[in-house]
Amino acid sequence: MNNKNYRRLTAFVQQYITHNQTELVDILLKEDTQMKYYNNLHNHYYFREQLSNSLFIGGMDNLSKKRDEITAEIQMLRQEGKKNDPLNPITAVNKIDLLQKDLRLLEDAKPLPKNALEWWLVPYWLAERLKERDEVVLQILGCNWWGRSSVKKSLNRETVLFQICGELEY
Repeated sequence: MNNKNYRRLTAFVQQYITHNQTELVDILLKEDTQMKYYNNLHNHYYFREQLSNSLFIGGMDNLSKKRDEITAEIQMLRQEGKKNDPLNPITAVNKIDLLQKDLRLLEDAKPLPKNALEWWLVPYWLAERLKERDEVVLQILGCNWWGRSSVKKSLNRETVLFQICGELEY
């Protein structure tokens, strides 16, 4: 990251991510014996599956999108086979078999927990952007907290924040 981008991201972090409220959120979640806040906890788990041609890692939304993509690809291959496409039919059948196995893997995928080590108060619009990127977000009591799962680097070194800041032309 060059100096200009680092300064932009530092200013972004100082303006929008100002309060570490880890202790408060930990108490709220610990005291939530009726699990009424649980439905407002987003991306607190992820899925990891080795597919035929790639490793899938993502949250529930990405899992659904990936299943839809594979289903569409299977349908496309079946349509091409009906049109006597120059694609070798045996290759198409093998590809469909692999895709169907991938689809079953994704359908049977077990969620893995994503631990939030710190909770940072963020504005609503930023919470929505973080959710889109499979970051842990808690939205309760009119507040939005980002559950940061890595504390090895400072906030102004977080890749996800750098991406969001870049999109905003901040």
